[in-house]
Amino acid sequence: IASLGKITQFVSRAVIVGYSTAVGLLIAVGQLGNLAGIEPGSSVSLPGNLRHLAERVATFQLNPHTAVTGLGGLLFIMWLRRWRPRWPDGLLMLVIAGMASWSMNLGAHGVHLVRDLGTISGGIPIFTGFPLNADGLKLLPEIASVALAAAILGMLEAVTIAKNLAMRSGQRIDPNQELIGMGLGNLVGASFGAMPGSASFLRSSAGQQAGALSQWAVIFGSGYVLILVLVLAPLLAYIPIAAIAAYLIMIAVRLIKPSEIFMVRRATRSDSLVFWLTLCAALFLNLDTAIFTGIGASLVLFLHKAGTPSLSEHAFDDQ
Repeated sequence: IASLGKITQFVSRAVIVGYSTAVGLLIAVGQLGNLAGIEPGSSVSLPGNLRHLAERVATFQLNPHTAVTGLGGLLFIMWLRRWRPRWPDGLLMLVIAGMASWSMNLGAHGVHLVRDLGTISGGIPIFTGFPLNADGLKLLPEIASVALAAAILGMLEAVTIAKNLAMRSGQRIDPNQELIGMGLGNLVGASFGAMPGSASFLRSSAGQQAGALSQWAVIFGSGYVLILVLVLAPLLAYIPIAAIAAYLIMIAVRLIKPSEIFMVRRATRSDSLVFWLTLCAALFLNLDTAIFTGIGASLVLFLHKAGTPSLSEHAFDDQ
Protein backbone atom coordinates (compact mmCIF):
# COMPACT_ATOMS: atom_id res chain seq x y z
CA ILE A 1 0.00 0.00 0.00
CA ALA A 2 2.97 2.32 0.70
CA SER A 3 4.45 1.49 -2.74
CA LEU A 4 7.64 0.18 -1.16
CA GLY A 5 7.91 -2.19 -4.10
CA LYS A 6 10.05 0.52 -5.68
CA ILE A 7 12.87 -0.68 -3.44
CA THR A 8 13.10 -3.76 -5.59
CA GLN A 9 14.40 -1.74 -8.54
CA PHE A 10 17.82 -2.30 -6.99
CA VAL A 11 17.46 -6.03 -7.62
CA SER A 12 19.54 -5.92 -10.79
CA ARG A 13 19.83 -8.52 -13.53
CA ALA A 14 23.25 -9.54 -12.19
CA VAL A 15 21.71 -10.29 -8.77
CA ILE A 16 18.95 -12.36 -10.35
CA VAL A 17 21.33 -14.39 -12.54
CA GLY A 18 23.75 -14.98 -9.66
CA TYR A 19 20.94 -15.96 -7.30
CA SER A 20 19.24 -18.37 -9.73
CA THR A 21 22.58 -19.97 -10.68
CA ALA A 22 23.42 -20.58 -7.03
CA VAL A 23 19.95 -21.96 -6.29
CA GLY A 24 20.28 -24.38 -9.20
CA LEU A 25 23.68 -25.60 -7.99
CA LEU A 26 22.53 -25.95 -4.38
CA ILE A 27 19.39 -27.89 -5.32
CA ALA A 28 21.27 -30.23 -7.65
CA VAL A 29 24.06 -30.95 -5.17
CA GLY A 30 21.61 -31.29 -2.29
CA GLN A 31 19.63 -33.97 -4.16
CA LEU A 32 22.59 -36.09 -5.31
CA GLY A 33 22.60 -38.01 -2.04
CA ASN A 34 18.90 -38.84 -2.35
CA LEU A 35 19.45 -39.84 -5.98
CA ALA A 36 22.18 -42.36 -5.14
CA GLY A 37 20.92 -43.58 -1.77
CA ILE A 38 23.67 -41.93 0.27
CA GLU A 39 22.86 -41.10 3.87
CA PRO A 40 23.23 -37.37 4.62
CA GLY A 41 26.38 -36.21 6.39
CA SER A 42 26.76 -33.97 9.41
CA SER A 43 27.83 -30.91 7.38
CA VAL A 44 25.19 -28.86 5.59
CA SER A 45 27.62 -26.55 3.77
CA LEU A 46 28.31 -26.95 0.06
CA PRO A 47 32.00 -27.97 0.43
CA GLY A 48 31.14 -30.37 3.26
CA ASN A 49 28.28 -31.89 1.29
CA LEU A 50 30.46 -32.40 -1.80
CA ARG A 51 33.24 -33.97 0.28
CA HIS A 52 30.77 -36.32 1.96
CA LEU A 53 29.30 -37.40 -1.39
CA ALA A 54 32.75 -37.98 -2.91
CA GLU A 55 33.87 -40.11 0.05
CA ARG A 56 30.71 -42.25 -0.05
CA VAL A 57 30.89 -42.79 -3.82
CA ALA A 58 34.63 -43.61 -3.68
CA THR A 59 34.01 -46.29 -1.05
CA PHE A 60 30.77 -47.52 -2.71
CA GLN A 61 28.70 -46.65 0.37
CA LEU A 62 25.45 -46.22 -1.53
CA ASN A 63 22.28 -48.19 -2.17
CA PRO A 64 22.39 -49.72 -5.68
CA HIS A 65 18.60 -50.11 -5.85
CA THR A 66 18.13 -46.45 -4.98
CA ALA A 67 20.80 -45.39 -7.49
CA VAL A 68 19.15 -47.41 -10.26
CA THR A 69 15.75 -45.91 -9.38
CA GLY A 70 17.11 -42.36 -9.37
CA LEU A 71 19.19 -42.68 -12.54
CA GLY A 72 16.31 -44.46 -14.28
CA GLY A 73 14.00 -41.56 -13.44
CA LEU A 74 16.60 -39.07 -14.62
CA LEU A 75 17.10 -40.84 -17.96
CA PHE A 76 13.34 -41.22 -18.43
CA ILE A 77 12.80 -37.46 -18.04
CA MET A 78 15.67 -36.69 -20.41
CA TRP A 79 14.25 -39.12 -22.97
CA LEU A 80 10.76 -37.63 -22.75
CA ARG A 81 12.06 -34.07 -23.08
CA ARG A 82 14.02 -35.15 -26.14
CA TRP A 83 11.29 -37.04 -27.99
CA ARG A 84 8.00 -35.94 -26.37
CA PRO A 85 8.64 -32.39 -25.11
CA ARG A 86 4.92 -31.59 -24.68
CA TRP A 87 4.26 -34.53 -22.37
CA PRO A 88 4.24 -33.97 -18.56
CA ASP A 89 7.58 -35.69 -17.99
CA GLY A 90 7.84 -35.20 -14.24
CA LEU A 91 4.30 -36.34 -13.54
CA LEU A 92 4.63 -39.44 -15.71
CA MET A 93 7.97 -40.36 -14.17
CA LEU A 94 6.65 -40.06 -10.60
CA VAL A 95 3.53 -42.10 -11.41
CA ILE A 96 5.58 -44.87 -13.05
CA ALA A 97 8.13 -44.83 -10.20
CA GLY A 98 5.34 -45.08 -7.61
CA MET A 99 3.70 -48.00 -9.41
CA ALA A 100 7.05 -49.79 -9.77
CA SER A 101 7.80 -49.20 -6.10
CA TRP A 102 4.43 -50.64 -5.07
CA SER A 103 4.59 -53.68 -7.37
CA MET A 104 8.27 -54.52 -6.75
CA ASN A 105 8.25 -53.64 -3.03
CA LEU A 106 11.31 -51.41 -3.37
CA GLY A 107 11.00 -50.37 0.26
CA ALA A 108 12.13 -53.87 1.29
CA HIS A 109 15.40 -53.28 -0.63
CA GLY A 110 16.33 -50.19 1.35
CA VAL A 111 14.89 -47.65 -1.11
CA HIS A 112 13.55 -44.68 0.86
CA LEU A 113 9.93 -43.86 0.07
CA VAL A 114 7.75 -40.87 0.86
CA ARG A 115 6.17 -42.82 3.71
CA ASP A 116 9.57 -43.01 5.43
CA LEU A 117 9.48 -39.23 5.91
CA GLY A 118 6.28 -39.45 7.91
CA THR A 119 2.63 -40.32 7.58
CA ILE A 120 0.66 -38.30 5.04
CA SER A 121 -2.63 -37.47 6.74
CA GLY A 122 -5.38 -35.88 4.69
CA GLY A 123 -7.48 -33.17 6.28
CA ILE A 124 -8.92 -29.70 5.72
CA PRO A 125 -7.05 -26.91 7.60
CA ILE A 126 -8.98 -25.61 10.58
CA PHE A 127 -9.87 -21.91 10.80
CA THR A 128 -8.34 -20.60 14.02
CA GLY A 129 -9.02 -16.88 13.58
CA PHE A 130 -6.71 -14.06 14.62
CA PRO A 131 -5.24 -13.66 18.11
CA LEU A 132 -6.92 -10.28 18.66
CA ASN A 133 -7.07 -10.64 22.43
CA ALA A 134 -5.09 -9.40 25.41
CA ASP A 135 -2.58 -12.25 25.28
CA GLY A 136 -2.07 -11.80 21.56
CA LEU A 137 -1.54 -8.05 21.83
CA LYS A 138 1.11 -8.57 24.53
CA LEU A 139 3.20 -10.52 22.00
CA LEU A 140 3.28 -7.72 19.43
CA PRO A 141 6.35 -5.88 20.83
CA GLU A 142 8.29 -9.14 20.98
CA ILE A 143 7.54 -10.29 17.44
CA ALA A 144 7.39 -6.93 15.62
CA SER A 145 11.07 -6.88 14.62
CA VAL A 146 11.06 -10.52 13.51
CA ALA A 147 7.85 -9.95 11.53
CA LEU A 148 9.37 -6.90 9.81
CA ALA A 149 12.49 -8.85 8.89
CA ALA A 150 10.36 -11.70 7.52
CA ALA A 151 8.30 -9.21 5.49
CA ILE A 152 11.39 -7.56 3.96
CA LEU A 153 13.03 -10.89 3.16
CA GLY A 154 9.80 -12.27 1.71
CA MET A 155 9.38 -9.14 -0.41
CA LEU A 156 12.90 -9.30 -1.85
CA GLU A 157 12.73 -13.06 -2.43
CA ALA A 158 9.32 -12.92 -4.13
CA VAL A 159 10.26 -10.06 -6.45
CA THR A 160 13.63 -11.62 -7.25
CA ILE A 161 11.89 -14.82 -8.33
CA ALA A 162 9.19 -12.89 -10.23
CA LYS A 163 11.83 -10.87 -12.08
CA ASN A 164 13.72 -14.03 -12.98
CA LEU A 165 10.60 -15.67 -14.45
CA ALA A 166 9.53 -12.45 -16.18
CA MET A 167 12.98 -12.11 -17.73
CA ARG A 168 12.55 -15.51 -19.38
CA SER A 169 8.95 -15.05 -20.49
CA GLY A 170 9.28 -11.43 -21.67
CA GLN A 171 6.68 -10.15 -19.21
CA ARG A 172 6.70 -7.08 -17.00
CA ILE A 173 5.83 -7.29 -13.32
CA ASP A 174 4.25 -4.83 -10.90
CA PRO A 175 6.17 -5.30 -7.62
CA ASN A 176 3.47 -3.59 -5.55
CA GLN A 177 0.80 -5.92 -6.92
CA GLU A 178 3.02 -8.89 -6.07
CA LEU A 179 3.43 -7.64 -2.51
CA ILE A 180 -0.28 -6.97 -2.01
CA GLY A 181 -1.05 -10.51 -3.13
CA MET A 182 1.61 -11.99 -0.87
CA GLY A 183 0.44 -9.91 2.09
CA LEU A 184 -3.20 -10.91 1.67
CA GLY A 185 -2.16 -14.55 1.28
CA ASN A 186 -0.18 -14.44 4.51
CA LEU A 187 -3.07 -12.82 6.37
CA VAL A 188 -5.44 -15.57 5.24
CA GLY A 189 -2.83 -18.23 6.05
CA ALA A 190 -2.32 -16.78 9.52
CA SER A 191 -6.01 -17.32 10.27
CA PHE A 192 -5.37 -21.05 9.71
CA GLY A 193 -2.20 -21.16 11.82
CA ALA A 194 0.22 -21.13 8.86
CA MET A 195 3.77 -19.82 9.02
CA PRO A 196 4.72 -16.75 6.92
CA GLY A 197 5.28 -17.72 3.30
CA SER A 198 6.89 -16.22 0.22
CA ALA A 199 7.51 -17.37 -3.34
CA SER A 200 9.21 -20.68 -4.10
CA PHE A 201 11.94 -20.69 -6.75
CA LEU A 202 11.67 -24.44 -7.27
CA ARG A 203 7.89 -24.63 -7.49
CA SER A 204 7.63 -21.55 -9.72
CA SER A 205 10.32 -22.85 -12.07
CA ALA A 206 8.65 -26.25 -12.20
CA GLY A 207 5.40 -24.59 -13.23
CA GLN A 208 7.02 -22.44 -15.89
CA GLN A 209 9.05 -25.34 -17.30
CA ALA A 210 5.87 -27.44 -17.42
CA GLY A 211 4.19 -24.80 -19.61
CA ALA A 212 2.26 -22.66 -17.11
CA LEU A 213 1.01 -19.48 -18.79
CA SER A 214 -1.06 -17.69 -16.14
CA GLN A 215 -1.94 -17.51 -12.46
CA TRP A 216 -4.53 -20.23 -13.03
CA ALA A 217 -1.68 -22.72 -12.95
CA VAL A 218 -1.18 -21.85 -9.27
CA ILE A 219 -4.90 -22.14 -8.53
CA PHE A 220 -5.16 -25.55 -10.20
CA GLY A 221 -1.88 -26.68 -8.62
CA SER A 222 -3.18 -25.82 -5.14
CA GLY A 223 -6.43 -27.66 -5.86
CA TYR A 224 -4.51 -30.73 -7.04
CA VAL A 225 -2.44 -30.73 -3.84
CA LEU A 226 -5.62 -30.68 -1.77
CA ILE A 227 -7.16 -33.54 -3.79
CA LEU A 228 -3.98 -35.62 -3.67
CA VAL A 229 -3.64 -35.28 0.08
CA LEU A 230 -7.32 -36.01 0.75
CA VAL A 231 -7.85 -38.85 -1.74
CA LEU A 232 -4.52 -40.32 -2.86
CA ALA A 233 -2.38 -40.06 0.29
CA PRO A 234 -1.86 -43.87 0.54
CA LEU A 235 -0.61 -44.03 -3.05
CA LEU A 236 1.75 -41.05 -2.65
CA ALA A 237 3.48 -42.92 0.17
CA TYR A 238 5.03 -45.38 -2.34
CA ILE A 239 6.84 -42.74 -4.46
CA PRO A 240 10.62 -43.24 -4.10
CA ILE A 241 12.58 -40.27 -2.77
CA ALA A 242 15.17 -40.96 -5.50
CA ALA A 243 12.54 -40.34 -8.20
CA ILE A 244 11.61 -37.00 -6.65
CA ALA A 245 15.32 -36.14 -6.45
CA ALA A 246 15.72 -36.90 -10.16
CA TYR A 247 12.90 -34.49 -11.03
CA LEU A 248 14.32 -31.76 -8.76
CA ILE A 249 17.78 -32.12 -10.30
CA MET A 250 16.36 -31.67 -13.80
CA ILE A 251 14.58 -28.51 -12.67
CA ALA A 252 17.74 -27.24 -10.98
CA VAL A 253 19.89 -27.81 -14.05
CA ARG A 254 17.51 -25.76 -16.17
CA LEU A 255 17.80 -22.86 -13.72
CA ILE A 256 21.43 -22.43 -14.76
CA LYS A 257 21.62 -20.40 -17.98
CA PRO A 258 25.18 -20.26 -19.41
CA SER A 259 24.19 -17.59 -21.96
CA GLU A 260 22.85 -15.28 -19.25
CA ILE A 261 25.93 -15.86 -17.08
CA PHE A 262 28.20 -15.04 -20.03
CA MET A 263 26.26 -11.85 -20.81
CA VAL A 264 26.27 -10.58 -17.22
CA ARG A 265 29.96 -11.36 -16.75
CA ARG A 266 30.91 -9.53 -19.97
CA ALA A 267 28.52 -6.56 -19.65
CA THR A 268 30.39 -4.30 -17.21
CA ARG A 269 32.83 -4.76 -14.38
CA SER A 270 30.11 -3.74 -11.93
CA ASP A 271 27.71 -6.40 -13.23
CA SER A 272 30.43 -9.03 -13.11
CA LEU A 273 31.34 -8.11 -9.53
CA VAL A 274 27.72 -8.16 -8.37
CA PHE A 275 27.20 -11.54 -10.06
CA TRP A 276 30.19 -13.16 -8.37
CA LEU A 277 29.38 -11.64 -4.97
CA THR A 278 25.77 -12.86 -5.13
CA LEU A 279 26.81 -16.30 -6.38
CA CYS A 280 29.47 -16.84 -3.70
CA ALA A 281 27.24 -15.49 -0.92
CA ALA A 282 24.43 -17.85 -1.94
CA LEU A 283 26.74 -20.86 -2.22
CA PHE A 284 28.68 -20.40 1.02
CA LEU A 285 26.34 -18.31 3.20
CA ASN A 286 22.54 -18.14 3.30
CA LEU A 287 20.21 -17.36 0.41
CA ASP A 288 18.71 -14.38 2.22
CA THR A 289 22.22 -13.07 2.88
CA ALA A 290 22.97 -13.43 -0.83
CA ILE A 291 20.00 -11.24 -1.77
CA PHE A 292 21.05 -8.51 0.66
CA THR A 293 24.68 -8.79 -0.47
CA GLY A 294 23.77 -8.48 -4.15
CA ILE A 295 21.40 -5.56 -3.62
CA GLY A 296 23.89 -3.80 -1.35
CA ALA A 297 26.70 -4.18 -3.90
CA SER A 298 24.41 -2.99 -6.71
CA LEU A 299 23.40 0.07 -4.69
CA VAL A 300 26.98 0.97 -3.77
CA LEU A 301 28.21 0.63 -7.35
CA PHE A 302 25.20 2.58 -8.64
CA LEU A 303 25.90 5.45 -6.24
CA HIS A 304 29.56 5.37 -7.26
CA LYS A 305 28.58 5.75 -10.91
CA ALA A 306 26.07 8.48 -10.11
CA GLY A 307 28.72 10.37 -8.16
CA THR A 308 31.13 10.45 -11.11
CA PRO A 309 29.01 10.90 -14.24
CA SER A 310 30.67 10.89 -17.64
CA LEU A 311 29.40 12.97 -20.57
CA SER A 312 29.79 12.01 -24.21
CA GLU A 313 29.43 14.60 -26.96
CA HIS A 314 28.04 13.44 -30.30
CA ALA A 315 28.35 15.35 -33.56
CA PHE A 316 26.01 14.94 -36.58
CA ASP A 317 26.89 15.42 -40.21
CA ASP A 318 24.80 15.28 -43.39
CA GLN A 319 24.92 11.48 -43.47
